[in-house]
Amino acid sequence: MRKHQQRQILELIETMKEAQAMGLYADCQDGALKIAEFMECLADGAGACTAALITEYYELLYRVSVGEAGADELSQALPLLENSVRAELRPDRIEAVFLSYKAGMSDSIESVYAAAKADPGCDAYWMPIPYYERQADGSLGPMRCEGADCYGGHIDCTDWRAYDIAARHPDMIFTFAPYDAGNYVTTVHPAFYCERLRGLTDLLVYVPYFVAAGDVPERFADLAGCVHAHVTAVQSEQARETYIRAFREAYGDRFGAPEDKFVALGSPKYDAVLGLRPEDFPLPQSWRRLIENPDGPRKKIVFYNTTVSALLGGDEKALAKLRHVLACFRECSDTVLWWRPHPLSEAACASMRPRLLAEYEKIIADYRHEGWGIYDDAPDWRGAAAWSDAYYGDDSSLVALYGTTGKPVMIQNLDMAGENEARGSLDFENMHDDGKYFWFTAIHFNGLFRMDKETWKTEYMGSFPGEDPAGVRLYGGMAEHEGKLYFAPMAAREIGIYDMEGGTFWKIQIPEMKAKQEWGDSLKFCSVVRHNSCLFFVGCAWPAFLRYDTVSGKTDIFADWANQLAALETAPNHAYFGTAPIVTGARFILAAENANAVVVFDMETCVSTVHEAGGKKHYFAGICGDGRDYWLAAKDGGSVIKWDAGTKQYTEYRDFPPGFAGGDHGLWKMVRMGGHVWLFALQANMTLKLRLRDGKILPAKEFPGGDYWMAVTSGSAIYAFNGKSRRLTMLDTVTGRRREEAVLVPDGIRERVDEIRAQVLEKDLGPCENAPECCHWENPLLDLRALLRHLAESSDSEKAAARRARQSELFRRTNARPDGGSGEAIYEYAKRQILGEEANGK
Repeated sequence: MRKHQQRQILELIETMKEAQAMGLYADCQDGALKIAEFMECLADGAGACTAALITEYYELLYRVSVGEAGADELSQALPLLENSVRAELRPDRIEAVFLSYKAGMSDSIESVYAAAKADPGCDAYWMPIPYYERQADGSLGPMRCEGADCYGGHIDCTDWRAYDIAARHPDMIFTFAPYDAGNYVTTVHPAFYCERLRGLTDLLVYVPYFVAAGDVPERFADLAGCVHAHVTAVQSEQARETYIRAFREAYGDRFGAPEDKFVALGSPKYDAVLGLRPEDFPLPQSWRRLIENPDGPRKKIVFYNTTVSALLGGDEKALAKLRHVLACFRECSDTVLWWRPHPLSEAACASMRPRLLAEYEKIIADYRHEGWGIYDDAPDWRGAAAWSDAYYGDDSSLVALYGTTGKPVMIQNLDMAGENEARGSLDFENMHDDGKYFWFTAIHFNGLFRMDKETWKTEYMGSFPGEDPAGVRLYGGMAEHEGKLYFAPMAAREIGIYDMEGGTFWKIQIPEMKAKQEWGDSLKFCSVVRHNSCLFFVGCAWPAFLRYDTVSGKTDIFADWANQLAALETAPNHAYFGTAPIVTGARFILAAENANAVVVFDMETCVSTVHEAGGKKHYFAGICGDGRDYWLAAKDGGSVIKWDAGTKQYTEYRDFPPGFAGGDHGLWKMVRMGGHVWLFALQANMTLKLRLRDGKILPAKEFPGGDYWMAVTSGSAIYAFNGKSRRLTMLDTVTGRRREEAVLVPDGIRERVDEIRAQVLEKDLGPCENAPECCHWENPLLDLRALLRHLAESSDSEKAAARRARQSELFRRTNARPDGGSGEAIYEYAKRQILGEEANGK
């Protein structure tokens, strides 16, 4: 018997009690007959005691009604019947419904369904449900439904029109569609919105269709699936903590206690990917011909995955990237492209980027027509994972899943859509002026360079010993003292020092410290300031300032500002500071990245004061000033703040030029020069300049676009490096002279750069502790062509096998059940919620 059925009988008995108390014996007889009719449907011998009590009660009602028995004889009849129903008709069967609107996403619940089907006490129904694709105006297109032909033979599909959920009231419903009406690309039929389903079952279980190699965004906790489900089965304990925290902040306990709602049972998507083998996914003959190599082993295959979010977020540059990638593979004779776009890509484009649709469809049509690569629009992506030798593409759930195979993973960079100039130019985000040279460290590898200020010719000065040769963003700012350069360690392990005359490197250990939240050791210190014989290193994600005394060699930590800043925190997921401070005498002033505040630090007394600046919602990026007035850029791009250090008052400027679009990390570096405050765009669409005489904000056409990683001043000139064009721009604010060009790699170290590329792709993963460390993020040093060359030259070796094993282990550990079984765990948990602890023995 199902729990719902027992509950119906018990509810009927309660109604009969009320009727009996009112002397409505005919109504009681009707109720008894309904129970008797139900009992006849049970297996032979089941519920015999209850059936006998029903018969006795029915007969007693008759005798009372004709005066052969007194009404007092009825008083114990229904309590006896109720006790019998509870004891004899205890729930021992379950009816479970699995809702799937896209076959390509159904691996989110497929192993749960398999566990339910294997349980003889469960009636499991797999139900493909209808959905709609939204039109460009937001209206719904024609109804679609992916029927049984889209699912494998191991799934028995039930027609959604033949199963009445409201009437059947299944014990539990599983869904992976969390958006209800909130999806701008597709929407399931409203009959299957989570808000409605909750009332049609005892247990609505939402299983997210996405997974992550680390934590999940807090916004995921705000989806309708999380709100209305009785249980949300999440991937890991880390994800559970994030869901609980974000859900409690948004809803409290209004939709159930978050600790009970969110359970870390693992994702069934991992069950679907573990143990993949190519032979389990036969290839069409046309695909097999593409990968066959008559001269030896088959060609290498790269699984190219493109996502909806990258397509919509990237806009035109996403299409440019597609064309670039296809061009790279078109020229490659030893590697085959296996392109599998997200199944909703065209629908998303039609709904949200209609102007791109024709070109996107043409790219697909031309690719398929040319026939030199594989285009995979089948629901099941696992064949691509099984056959391919590497993953290249957008960051998505498939990265976490593919990573379990141990094969190389590279996340594409949409900004790299042209010929890669990595061998010809350098990227950097710091610069120190010694009068004759600019000094900087490379962003994408371990290297110190200096550049002649007149000729812009660069020299390679060496690499920092004991640091990763391929380390990314090893150092933040630098400061000069007595012929030596001191480097603030970001991802580097220690403070770096370079003797500018002797040409030697050495290091200084830093104390152990816990970084802010998830930043770990990748953002220790962002800048360094010299005062007398001491160097002050400014914490980025580390909650302290570090003083190094060059005379005594002693280090000290000052963290009195951390708690003060926490009281004003408006962006807890951001680091503390990200740009260099403004130095005024013995003080330096910083803009907080995580709060609406400025921090003033006295380098003589080593005491901090924290001042509120800007509205309650603000948090800042750059800062510049003149000793009294300081200008800060709100990191969300919504305003520019002028803070008066004397009065501690602030003024906001929001009158941006027409067409300006800011957004998070919109404005970044700032400099004050030539009667203007220059606000360099990072993710905003234009760089700005604020005219000091009247506060008017203008487009800075001298520095077009965004993606500026660095901006410094030297004399009357501004120097800014653009990470997208990979060029350095100099503007003399007095003469108006402008120079823009790439900073070239010195000829003598190009082979060294090639060696570093190889070291990155073949690095030992033994020391890695987190799955994302195994991934390669495409950058000018390490691009798609480097990956293709690596695949062509790589061979099976003991070292390569160790790398694959370690990577697989780290990615599997991102799931609560690293070795599989998430589907079974979710089903058993749901079963216990319905049947109670006695379900453990069933």
